[in-house]
Amino acid sequence: MRQNFTQWFVAMGALALIACGGGGGEEPDGSNVPDADVQMDDGPPPPPLCNDESDEDFVVLFGYKGRIPGLTGNQDEFDLHLMQPIAKQEPVQLTEFSLKEEGKTCEFGCLVDESLSFIAVNGAPPDAEGFDFQMGLFNSCMQVKLVKGVILENKAHFEFASHYIYYSEKTNCNGPSCQYQIFRLNLEDPTDKKLLVPFFPPPEDKDWIGGHSTFKGHFRVSPDGESIVLLSPTIRSQRIYLWTTGTLHELDYLCENFQNDQCVGAGSLYSDVDPLAISPDSSTIVHFTVSDQALQVRRFSTVNPNEKRPPSNLLTVSGGSFQDLACTYRKSWQWTKVAGQPVFTPDGKHVLFIGRAENSIGNPCDADQEKALSGIIKIDPEWIGDLTPVEEHELVDILQNPVGDIPENTLVHSIAISPDGKRVLFAATPQLTTNWKEMKDSDKRHKTDGEVYKMSICGGVKTQLTSNLKYKATTVRAMEMPEMPNCPVPLFAE
Repeated sequence: MRQNFTQWFVAMGALALIACGGGGGEEPDGSNVPDADVQMDDGPPPPPLCNDESDEDFVVLFGYKGRIPGLTGNQDEFDLHLMQPIAKQEPVQLTEFSLKEEGKTCEFGCLVDESLSFIAVNGAPPDAEGFDFQMGLFNSCMQVKLVKGVILENKAHFEFASHYIYYSEKTNCNGPSCQYQIFRLNLEDPTDKKLLVPFFPPPEDKDWIGGHSTFKGHFRVSPDGESIVLLSPTIRSQRIYLWTTGTLHELDYLCENFQNDQCVGAGSLYSDVDPLAISPDSSTIVHFTVSDQALQVRRFSTVNPNEKRPPSNLLTVSGGSFQDLACTYRKSWQWTKVAGQPVFTPDGKHVLFIGRAENSIGNPCDADQEKALSGIIKIDPEWIGDLTPVEEHELVDILQNPVGDIPENTLVHSIAISPDGKRVLFAATPQLTTNWKEMKDSDKRHKTDGEVYKMSICGGVKTQLTSNLKYKATTVRAMEMPEMPNCPVPLFAE
């Protein structure tokens, strides 16, 4: 998909007109307690066959954030780096924009597409209207250049999918609640811009009508680019919507407490960035949230939006709020929180999510510890909403962290899966020093820093790939090795 700089820059001239107002878009549009007759599981399935060696070359894309003033020059410095999943290999810094020369940095966020062809750069911290972002392009040697003069202003959120970039912008407000529009821009033809969702929350949404919506413009796009999942929260409820084939469907409505047909309460349980994942074939949505005194997971279909399944409860409390009682009710194999965003395996047969054992304010469930326990949990999506209780063998923690304020208890920040599905890549607190020695318990860095790891999808040994005192790894993605035709300089040192 990587294109000639000159050809794409000429096409982007038309986009500059669109960004300034020229051009036109097209308007489109319970419980998991089983019944007595339900057949229960016969026990844990046989262990999966696992090949420790990955058959596919891939790269790891991650963000490094400056963490020590004076060493990096700017504690808020943030850049994208690329490396092969080889321990001790020096990563390649992809972004190094300058405020003086380009007028941009990645301090406020940079996002690249799956082919490592395009980049979108946030220009400044968001204000009441959103933020501005600028497009850029990688050449065949993975050098990036921003498109001068083409700035898309006042956008709330953007995502790459297929050969498009999607973004939202504020259009109308009702008191503190606001509606947004979602657009799609064709990366192969920047003059092809379409308005997909003209108003969200939709005009008939009762929470929007009442001025209670806290939607801020975020959304998730399916891998094929044909479906968009949107969460419309209030401080007491969550509506889950799916846009597909030009139609908006309400998939579910979550509320803990109804009185006289009204959702009441004051606890802020929901947001428009609640954890969710969309399967590689774009057919299945998995969504995690806290509702009905339980940490719940739901499964929806993009093919049949009217299909209803009950939630599966990962942890349930009684006699009070989930936030207050989760640590008390938790068993050793259960988790009180889902952190970050879950991911599907490439074959769609499993979902991985980051589990945390901590209370409502982020402290460990074990009051004697300073460092919370986290895990990388694998679950079969077919078990979600199957009317049977979630049992221990259905939540496989491939990480198996030990408990305690020790380096081996690696607190996980984000996860990704290699393109062949055999490796899990993740950003977590370090267990090795910058000299690749075992870190001492007294070294505070194992509680505050972040580095990149890999391990088998079936568990086992975790290998720390990076170790840099100056920077903290915060995000991680696994991608196919980029094509670099006619590039005389190898991307990675031999």
